[in-house]
Amino acid sequence: MKLILICQLITVLTFLKIILNRTKTKIDFSVYHTTEQIQKIMNDLKSTCYPSLTETSADFIFPSENKKKHSNLKAYDVTMNNVNKSNSSNKLRNNKEEKVNIFILAGEHPRELISVEFILNFVKYLCMGERNEKYLNLVNSFNFRIIINANPNSRELVEKGEYCRRTNLNFVDINRNWNIFWSNEAGSSEEYPGQSPFSEVETNFINRLIEKFNPKLFLTVHSGAYGLFMPYAYLKKEGKNLSN
Repeated sequence: MKLILICQLITVLTFLKIILNRTKTKIDFSVYHTTEQIQKIMNDLKSTCYPSLTETSADFIFPSENKKKHSNLKAYDVTMNNVNKSNSSNKLRNNKEEKVNIFILAGEHPRELISVEFILNFVKYLCMGERNEKYLNLVNSFNFRIIINANPNSRELVEKGEYCRRTNLNFVDINRNWNIFWSNEAGSSEEYPGQSPFSEVETNFINRLIEKFNPKLFLTVHSGAYGLFMPYAYLKKEGKNLSN
């Protein structure tokens, strides 16, 4: 009996030690950027990016009193628009040629810090067109619309120590808040899809930008598993429109 009690006590103490060590865990900000730092980098790039970097904020979705709450929810277009053609006429694609629109989304789940860092660095490279023809050719062939940090308010909570947070401030998984394959069966879990499709500001913002941009390729970047998931990946048989 005493041996059992001793074993149970050791188990409890071990568990408490694990919990205490987790609370001491800190994000290495020499590797990862804060939401504030990401915004500063993007603001700086707007003036230095070549070919062209333009910003779209979420202000048009909600009333003015809520603007501050979602001030870091932004999208960025990297295109050949507004480029000084006299300095780069030999490198520019013929305007009559149709370019493919590519939409890239990262940061839906705030705990997945690396996905935001990956796309942040990708944008930096795209903006190096004046110094690197390889990157210039990318923007010369494609129009990019990119959301680097799709859940900035909750990412700030992760930065403050809520390391496992997956949801937005309303405890909704915005990756499950779409009108495709939506279901409220998840209940109160971390995959709670919201009261209805597009009930969340973040999802509304993303959806409206996708509709206006009409991308040929949509890529959402996550971390935690190795995989490339195609449309209809949740089905056990081929989707009806897969051939299109």
